[in-house]
Amino acid sequence: MAAPLDGIRVLELANWVAVPAATALMADMGAEVIKIEPPGGDIYRGVVLRSFGYEFDFKTNYAFQTDNRGKRSITIDIEKPGGAALVRRLAADVDIFLTHLIPSRLVKYGLTEPTCGRPTTSPSTSRSPGTAARGRMQNAPAS
Repeated sequence: MAAPLDGIRVLELANWVAVPAATALMADMGAEVIKIEPPGGDIYRGVVLRSFGYEFDFKTNYAFQTDNRGKRSITIDIEKPGGAALVRRLAADVDIFLTHLIPSRLVKYGLTEPTCGRPTTSPSTSRSPGTAARGRMQNAPAS
């Protein structure tokens, strides 16, 4: 029997928890998930679990492993020439594109609906910015 998301391709451009956790669940359900990481990797890779109150110094960041299971990762520097263009090409070739970028960064990198080739209001594209989607706080960094 096929998994519910067999044949679905997902592109993730995010770090920390919300989007990676959502795409990990999609991978669990059979989706092919491609995670884009910056050079040096997702900042969450380097989180020391001791900072969460654990007394034992784990050699593996199990929190990162849990939220990133079942994915393939690719390193793309969207700040470099050609980096954002590569992300746009990848986004145009998947079924679902999830990101946590704030609106001003989506515009900066050309990852909006007209430039990305994906309707940002459709169920196939989603944002989880950690801040307000509209209004004066829409471009504020999450805290």
